[in-house]
Amino acid sequence: PQGYRTKTLPFVATLTFKITCVPDVNHLRKIIESPYLPELFAAITKVQFTGFHWFSGIAHNRTSNPNLLLCNILPHLQELTINFHTAGMTISAWSERDRIRMENEGNLRRSKQLKVLRMADVVRKYDLNRIFRCRNISLVRLICWDSAIVRYHSQNGDP
Repeated sequence: PQGYRTKTLPFVATLTFKITCVPDVNHLRKIIESPYLPELFAAITKVQFTGFHWFSGIAHNRTSNPNLLLCNILPHLQELTINFHTAGMTISAWSERDRIRMENEGNLRRSKQLKVLRMADVVRKYDLNRIFRCRNISLVRLICWDSAIVRYHSQNGDP
């Protein structure tokens, strides 16, 4: 229909798609791949991943980030906002065995110490290099929610 191409798709291009979780990513992907909504994927220009911090990272059998895979199929994506949390940028300063030992010895505070991840490790964990596969991006916002608890337990830097 003519109205779909002249009114609906241009209107969609003005919207910001706020995606909170991976099930939302999967649902949106089904919608934009529907034959009943042709070229919808090409009209999406702005995406916000407000729940990006819930992605646990690339590990074991998870080889890519579904949030950023979605971005890679949006040819006219111009603006991307990603929300991180400081907890996702740290790891325990100790092995699990050492933590358990410290807790059993009553040294609970020390057992909770965290190390801030190096930038390269954060990029790998979240598969952030995929952003560079989005050829039309002109603005990337990286927002990090600060946690006083995480900051308190981080000994080697400020997450």
